[in-house]
Amino acid sequence: MPSSTPEHRHPPNASGAGVSPASARLLFSIMALLCVVLVTTAGAQRLDFNTAPPDPKPGEGLAVLALADLLEAEAEAEDFAEFDARRAFRILAADLLRAGENAGTLGAEAILAALTLAAKRDQLDALLLTHDAATQGYISDLIAETERSILPREVDLLFRDALAPLAADLDPRCGWWTGNTRETARSLADKTATLTALLDNRHLTDEASAVLAQMVALLETSADHPAYRRDAALWTVLLETASAALDTPPDWLDMPARDKLRADFSSGVAMCLDKPAESRAYLRRTARLVGIIRTTDLLKDSLQSRELRDAVNRLVATTEGDPRRDPDAIARIAETYGLALALIDAEAHAPPPKSLVRQVRPMCAPIADTHQQAAEAVVRLLPTILSEPDPMTNPGVLAAMSSLQQATGDLVIPSNLSVLLSTWTSDPSRPIPAPTREPIATREMGPLAERVRTLGVSLSRDKGAAEALAQLRALDTIAPSVRELPGEHKLRANASSPAWRRVTGNQADRLLFLIDQARDNWLRSSATDRFADRRADDELRLRTLAAVLPLLRDAAALDTMRTNWARQIPPTINTSPALEFTPASLDALVGDLTRQAAQLAALTARGDDDAGAAARAASLRETFAAALLYARLDAEAQVRKLPACSLVGELGTGAATDMAWLVVHRHALAALSRAAFEAAAAEGENREVFLIYANRQALPLLDAD
Repeated sequence: MPSSTPEHRHPPNASGAGVSPASARLLFSIMALLCVVLVTTAGAQRLDFNTAPPDPKPGEGLAVLALADLLEAEAEAEDFAEFDARRAFRILAADLLRAGENAGTLGAEAILAALTLAAKRDQLDALLLTHDAATQGYISDLIAETERSILPREVDLLFRDALAPLAADLDPRCGWWTGNTRETARSLADKTATLTALLDNRHLTDEASAVLAQMVALLETSADHPAYRRDAALWTVLLETASAALDTPPDWLDMPARDKLRADFSSGVAMCLDKPAESRAYLRRTARLVGIIRTTDLLKDSLQSRELRDAVNRLVATTEGDPRRDPDAIARIAETYGLALALIDAEAHAPPPKSLVRQVRPMCAPIADTHQQAAEAVVRLLPTILSEPDPMTNPGVLAAMSSLQQATGDLVIPSNLSVLLSTWTSDPSRPIPAPTREPIATREMGPLAERVRTLGVSLSRDKGAAEALAQLRALDTIAPSVRELPGEHKLRANASSPAWRRVTGNQADRLLFLIDQARDNWLRSSATDRFADRRADDELRLRTLAAVLPLLRDAAALDTMRTNWARQIPPTINTSPALEFTPASLDALVGDLTRQAAQLAALTARGDDDAGAAARAASLRETFAAALLYARLDAEAQVRKLPACSLVGELGTGAATDMAWLVVHRHALAALSRAAFEAAAAEGENREVFLIYANRQALPLLDAD
């Protein structure tokens, strides 16, 4: 890397001042995490991933490599001056495309960023032409002198720094969406003031105090720059959270633990400038320990056993060589401990029996008793959770936690069934009954309410309790579909729209009739034993509709999306840095989904083969997983109100953090974007390879939805 690196240059602006890349890359590069995680155009066939073609190999992305050649040719053929940033960005994208493709799956994120730049380079060109030669020269030098890396965070930071001079006024919601920009902006100044007040803290070493002073000054400057504002805020929150290690601890925390906690914080701060990765690890670990201490101190006296407090002291005071010194181990411990405490406390948040339908109340006490027994077992294991570097690998802890999670899930059964019994009517056009002080079952739900009461009473008896609980769980599982099937609202609201007519094959009215009929039949067979022999078939009908309607909803959304994109109206999700599609790549994934959805609707509308319709829906869901996932993500992006962002806003606001939406699935979405781009350009067997790969990446995410 040249000795005159861009880290030592200041981006030009009107005043001649700016945020130095040295400060930005050296300090903010540690802000990745915050403490606190076979499409075919013929008939659809169920994917057999065991016999499917292997994943694309490194270098097989011919469209990616061709795009790299094109960008490089543009950089050389256009009449660009040597310092022209338009040329530099093309060379950067070409480099990332080649390096990413040759790295195989590890290069997916680098390819995605370059695809985003390439798709929107005309927009970037127009913006660059509004800036002077000095700005363009700065950007060109920075790109040329920054060592290439395909590591996701390094790619993020390179684009942030290169685009920073163009980030005059960015919507803070652009980039990796977290949804808390207003909260951060409101509290940032207060947190910085807290850090300033620490400079004279007697428990902070002199070296740490000097480094912290530099950090505060840098954070205050960076907070005013749109490109660095988010990283500054996140770094401030991390430091301020970990600084609680210097606060007055609870009386039960012994001196070795106090001294070690304070020393760890000072060590973490002191390394900020020279060893940012180690600094981040220290501070995140310290912050998690502070959280464990605080949470333990807030526990009821009956839970704060001497053994538990001793376990906290030993954990905080661990020395080198103890596997719990590993920051990842502390993350696992803190996550398991926090989950255990939340599950233990869940009963306190259950609604009181008097707020529920009368027929539901008999089940409340036995369900609560079961939860209490499971909670007591986990309480006894809390010291063990704090004593092991990976608590969930302990068979005893795993078994106890699993039992408590099941018991906690059962706590919501009374509330869910109470809502169902008091709000459902046989006429979907009738308004939901107004809430009353003491909810009562609707007339239509009277017989089912009586069955629920009988099952609740059986929970208190030794004989039949397990079967009664199994039946109540089954009712609870299907209750959401009885109230409203997923996709039903969209169908009722848009049945006559062109997209819905296409995906249902003009069977919308028939489907709506079957939905209402299915509910009536389910209610009749579920309410009394007289029609018990029909229960399995009636539940299958509801479950089939619950599988078919979301697929039709997403197919209709994709149909509309393709129409809008042809009119230059891109999907909302395409403004997220997590993935990048083009109209051609979306077309490749969607294929003939509309036609096959209409065939599914026709099969469902016949009403004589629920098992066949359910199997067909499952097959289409796998075959078109990537397209369906894209529709789901776009719908979620609209709910989250992602703004329309420029390329600068999309790639120039900093690296992804743990709190960012979609960051957990970042690699899979990047790989999906690359596969969709390749599928759009490929033909025959090669096209099929990339389509299968895209769906393989998408299916686990779709299943997790």
